[in-house]
Amino acid sequence: MSSVRTTTRSGTKRKRATDDKLVKKVKPDDRKIKDFFLTNGTIVAATAKRVRQEENESDNRIPLFSDQCPVHIGCSGYSYRGWHSNNYYPPKHGAKKEFQYYSKEFDSVEINSTFYNIPADSVFVDWSKRVPRPSFRYIIKVNKYFTHMKLLNQDDEFISRWNDFYRKCQLLGSSLGPILFQLPPRFKYTNATLAQLNRLETVLPKTAQFVFEFRNTSWFTDEVYQVLRKNNWCLCVVDCYGGWCGDLANGMTPRDPDVHLTCDWALYYRFHGKTGQYMGSYGKNSMKNYAQIATKHLDTHPNLQLYFYFNNTDNEHPPSAIKDSRHLADAFKELDIIATD
Repeated sequence: MSSVRTTTRSGTKRKRATDDKLVKKVKPDDRKIKDFFLTNGTIVAATAKRVRQEENESDNRIPLFSDQCPVHIGCSGYSYRGWHSNNYYPPKHGAKKEFQYYSKEFDSVEINSTFYNIPADSVFVDWSKRVPRPSFRYIIKVNKYFTHMKLLNQDDEFISRWNDFYRKCQLLGSSLGPILFQLPPRFKYTNATLAQLNRLETVLPKTAQFVFEFRNTSWFTDEVYQVLRKNNWCLCVVDCYGGWCGDLANGMTPRDPDVHLTCDWALYYRFHGKTGQYMGSYGKNSMKNYAQIATKHLDTHPNLQLYFYFNNTDNEHPPSAIKDSRHLADAFKELDIIATD
């Protein structure tokens, strides 16, 4: 056993010796103390091992992915206080165990924390080291500086900050999936804003994959789709209820499935809640409908990847995002897109 750091009552740091070192330091007349230490150390180790075994045996979740599968299902984040106390995470599962537990069932996650704050390089490196398998993908949401503060206005500061942000994203290596631009409702389509969107082609690397989520209905037009297609950028299909996603109508936007595909590499869907902001399950029938829509595109474009992310994380037991993810995976299994074994 290697030595580890611990803290004395006074707060100073000292090294905790290994079991072997402690045994060597025990005097012959301290045999009872040594026996107590060894016995209890064995009990602690055995207890920890049993707990791990019980957790694995009680985890009967079925993975929502399969090998060589084009479907990527995930949640918009995985660290929520309301997911604890056996609502999703088992009892006594602290924050350090969340990702490990989540990634046993899911093969992808949207990282939304990057929208609010840009993490240090070390955080991206840590994320890259934690991936459980080569197929796992992180979706990175672009920081609000670019989308909500600058509104895609590409001055020198925008370009400098973007280059650094994208450099950080690249630290994820092969686990980096598409990068998501979510624009605010006040960002409306005009000739000037369309030109700003189009000018992004001089800033965004052509080797990366980008998704655009609009929250103003003015953007769902042929002129915008042409810009997306020209740059091989992906349109995000939004499903939102309650009027909080700008002026978008309840349900799927855009309504016409034929315009969902604007690039040659993916379809991308975000679900924000059936009953309100981040709340409400869509149910089995709705998920079957989405699976059928996406599969029709897959039939004619077999190289597509299909991305689905659930932002309805804030209610129900288990959370609506978990329920709908499982419903969607079941629908794709019925269509033989996700393997069942």
